[in-house]
Amino acid sequence: MAREPLALIHGLWMPPQSMWLLGRRLAGYGFRPLLFGYPSLRANPIENAERLHLWIRSLDVPRLHLLAHSLGG
Repeated sequence: MAREPLALIHGLWMPPQSMWLLGRRLAGYGFRPLLFGYPSLRANPIENAERLHLWIRSLDVPRLHLLAHSLGG
């Protein structure tokens, strides 16, 4: 059975690798973790949203779960 793709999106001031351990744990529940990285301090939220949109489209998957960390709120 194919594992469900799950995009892990890190929070403010964090690298994408900060989501690695969580992704590893979720892989044990049948997900295929995919780490998305973005420059949280060097680009504005609109630019980062556009990056995420392009990245999701590039995955070419029928369904994608998203799990995102706080942006400092």
